[in-house]
Amino acid sequence: MTTLTDFRDRLNEHPEDWACLLALADFLMDTDPTDPRIEGYKWLGQRRLCPWFYTGTKNWGFRWDGGPFWALSKISKNCYIPEVVFRKVRSERNCKKASSEVVTRRNKPRNHGPFLLFKSVALAFSELPPHLRAELLAQPPLIEVPEPSQK
Repeated sequence: MTTLTDFRDRLNEHPEDWACLLALADFLMDTDPTDPRIEGYKWLGQRRLCPWFYTGTKNWGFRWDGGPFWALSKISKNCYIPEVVFRKVRSERNCKKASSEVVTRRNKPRNHGPFLLFKSVALAFSELPPHLRAELLAQPPLIEVPEPSQK
């Protein structure tokens, strides 16, 4: 992959491809080392986080660990982000916040799928204080690991 569009297309098609998030962080480091999303993409890839797709509303989303559905949910734990990150996720035109989840808005074109959600979480991660970012980056990957799809 040689362009940001390549990464966007890959992650929209295979949002579980955490290795692509790590490659995207490296790509941005090479092309624009000041990009605020770099650490966030690295964190998402290292933690092997992946948004869930809710078929009822056709939205992609993350939930916050410790939220109301944490213990009861049958959704993969890889779809949960720490509350400190969740609360920072931007609530602009691309995402909406609910009490326990943050999701993409409905009826967006395909290029506004999981990639846009990854971007919002990566930007939210960049707004955390440095000591929190370092603490989150030092955590091991989750146990429940979806394998990246091969294309």
